[in-house]
Parts: sequence; structure tokens; C-alpha cells
Amino acid sequence: MILRALLWKDLRQHARLLAAGVVVVLIPYVLVTLVGLIERATTESPNNKWTELLRIGVIGGFGASLVLVPFFSGNSLAGERGDRTAEFLACLPIPRGTMVTSKFIAAVVVSSLLFAANAVVGLYVFLVLDAGRDVPTIRQAGVLFGMAFVLFTTAWCASSFARSAALAAAAGLGIPMALLIVTDAIGEAAKLGSEGITELLYWSTMIVAVIALGVGTLNALRQRELR
Repeated sequence: MILRALLWKDLRQHARLLAAGVVVVLIPYVLVTLVGLIERATTESPNNKWTELLRIGVIGGFGASLVLVPFFSGNSLAGERGDRTAEFLACLPIPRGTMVTSKFIAAVVVSSLLFAANAVVGLYVFLVLDAGRDVPTIRQAGVLFGMAFVLFTTAWCASSFARSAALAAAAGLGIPMALLIVTDAIGEAAKLGSEGITELLYWSTMIVAVIALGVGTLNALRQRELR
């Protein structure tokens, strides 16, 4: 019962950010729609390119959803610490583990909503409109999940230390990018080839993600304002 009440509170904490995220994710779809309408209006014999344009919109939507992940995760702990709400919650007789669990679940839920909406549109475009051609592979879906995982966990870890949600989100974006650059440089220096660099990048990001998740959770559990 306590967890449910905390979960609703934490979901409301992400409400404005989620609304802004919906607008950002819709931008690629709006742009491809405008391009399609302009082509139909300016071309004498317009070709039916809506499927191709919608595919671009879906890819753009997933890209936008990916970038938004660290903003939701970074807002989980740092958001309340920044507006001093966490200090009020510290006065309530609620176990700190319950608080952290609620914040983690809420961040996962809101981060997944935009991906789920894009997935529904993507399934319709790739399986129905495109008749199953060029359907993303399981490996590509795994890469997308891995990128979302490392963005989420690094921002979660930064959020457990920072007082600014924006700073935590910036760390969630910056650390994986820095890891990508360093891994690519190491792979090039070791002459691993494209397959070797990809494997090195995968395992290094997974290790960093797991460590960040553990460190962030442990630090959140020991924070005074969550006691």
C-alpha cells in the first residue's frame, strides 16, 4: 500500500517531463508528414512514399526516446533533492528501500512508455505497410536495449549524487559517449576490426551499466534524506 502511494507520487513527479518527451518524440513524425504533404502538392505525379517516410519517422522517434531516457532516470533522485522534497520525505516513517524501489520503478515505467508507443507504430509500419521487408533484427533490438540500459543506469547513478536533475541527465548522456570514443580508440589501436570493436563496446558498456546501477542504488539507500 505504501509502495503504491509512493509510486503514484513518483510518476506524477515525471509528468511534466513526460509531456515534454511526447512532444519531442512526435517531432520526427510531424516532419515526415510535412515532407510527404509537400511532395504530394509539388510533384505532378506523386509517388506513394508514405511508408518510407514513416520508417524514417519511427527511427527518429526511437532516437528521441533513447536520448530522453537519462532525463527520466536523472530526475528520479536529483529532482526531489533539488526542490527539497526529499527532506520532507525523510521525516516520514517509510523504509528507505521502499522509497528507492518506487523511484526506480517509476523511472523505468516512464522511460518505457515512449519506446512502447514507438514500437506499436514501428510494428504497423514494418509488418503491415512494408509487408515485412527490412524488419529490424533481434540483434538491432538488443543494441537499442543495451544503449537504453547504459544511458538509464549512468544517469541513475549520477542522480544519486547530484542535486540537479539536468546535471544527472548530462552525465547519463556524456559518460556513454565518452566510453564509446575511448572503446573505439582502443579497438583501433589494437586492430580489432569492426566486429571486435563492436564486441568490446558491448561488454564494456554492460560492465559500466551494471556497476553504475549498483553504485547508484547503494548510494541512494544510504542517503540521509531517504532515511
